[in-house]
Amino acid sequence: MVERIIKLEELTNVEQIEHLATQLLGYCTQYDIAIDRATAEYCVKHLLYVLQINSYINLTRIVDIDDALILHVLDSLLFLKLIPVDCHCIYDMGTGAGYPGLPLNVALGVKTKLLDSVSKKLKAVEAIISKLRVSNCSIHHGRLEELCLTKGENPDIVVARALASLPSLLEYARPFLAIGGSLIVSKGVPSSEELAAGNKVAELLGYSLIETCEVNLPSHLGSRLLMWYQVDDDCSIKLPRAVGMAHKYPLA
Repeated sequence: MVERIIKLEELTNVEQIEHLATQLLGYCTQYDIAIDRATAEYCVKHLLYVLQINSYINLTRIVDIDDALILHVLDSLLFLKLIPVDCHCIYDMGTGAGYPGLPLNVALGVKTKLLDSVSKKLKAVEAIISKLRVSNCSIHHGRLEELCLTKGENPDIVVARALASLPSLLEYARPFLAIGGSLIVSKGVPSSEELAAGNKVAELLGYSLIETCEVNLPSHLGSRLLMWYQVDDDCSIKLPRAVGMAHKYPLA
């Protein structure tokens, strides 16, 4: 099968970019998130390119630009509420169309690795990174259970949103992290059962829950629970398990 060539058309609607950037800055002020206008415009251009590519490569089911500004861009920037100021390196598990990793890279200026198992999505993100001349941001293709074996340096923080259940996320992230490293996840408010299972797995894998932050999104587009876990003890089991085990047979 021949891979589709990704061609990005120039973004010529300056008024649209400025309008959406102003809208995003307003949301960020509402949620006490500090970004500058240049960052807001980068995030808007990223989104516009995602929607442009989405016409021929499936990157997102959210095609309304106002909803996407909230559900992709603002949703990604909400991580800034919990990311420590001394962070130097972020890994984004299951980045998809580049969320939340690319907005966080632009906002923080830190080394960022975008991880995903779907090659076509990473090729789209790679094209966007090149077009926007984003620095210090790289893509890595493969399953998380395999990528962690060749990770190189340990990140300060692993981030993930809407990728898997909380127990699975905790397991996926743990092999990437040294003691002192952190996992920050964002989920639609999970059930009490999922939270309880997450607590069991966190204890098993040497995490402590440092902080949580619950947010109601604008335009009645749902809620998010952000959870910051820090590794403060050794893992009591050998990780990673075989590919697929964390999903099929979670630890709790």
